[in-house]
Amino acid sequence: GTCVAWSVSYCLKTTLNKINKKWPLDNSNLYLCSPVDLWFLLHSEDKAPRCDGTTIKSALTVLKEKGVSVMLYMSSEKLTYNTCDTGVGKGDRSNCISNYSIVAYSAEESMNGRAFGMSVENIKHYLSLAPLVISARLGERFMNWKSDAVLRSDSRKYEGQDAYHAMILVGYDDNRHAFRVRNSWGTGWGDSGSIWVDYDFFVNQFCLSVWFVEN
Repeated sequence: GTCVAWSVSYCLKTTLNKINKKWPLDNSNLYLCSPVDLWFLLHSEDKAPRCDGTTIKSALTVLKEKGVSVMLYMSSEKLTYNTCDTGVGKGDRSNCISNYSIVAYSAEESMNGRAFGMSVENIKHYLSLAPLVISARLGERFMNWKSDAVLRSDSRKYEGQDAYHAMILVGYDDNRHAFRVRNSWGTGWGDSGSIWVDYDFFVNQFCLSVWFVEN
């Protein structure tokens, strides 16, 4: 349930630093923002028990107020059920974000049952400025995806721990009619860790919310 920490810290904040601060991304991994540190910085009331998840808003709030440390991710740092609520976050006020906002959400995510900003054009606009954090409803095809083809449909919902998932939206291709989404499940999943998701499927079923973050 630590997908939010991986998406917001390890992937998004690292990438924003690469873009805005010209940080290098070399083989030393010394500039990777720690998902472990962000997880431990979250208030206990913002985390479900036993590493079962948190919200994107909670993680972005912590990243704005406290920042996150940069460290090499080692296997010994992996979050387990025994360490989820016992670690102490370090933070780094020199490595904060300045602002964040939700720029699109589905009817399922809204308070009044109406979608907002969930259009291909709106999402492309914000994606032209920076990578975006998204939450998505997963289906069984997504769970087992190992292809560079475009995901155009899926079951309504996967009934499991990963039914609702946080990832990063990193690009799009009009020739494919698809968005490019980066996952945190390693290069053995999808297309070397990423997936193409059809525009129509993305805005009508797959995506639940889209968040824009400024460094």
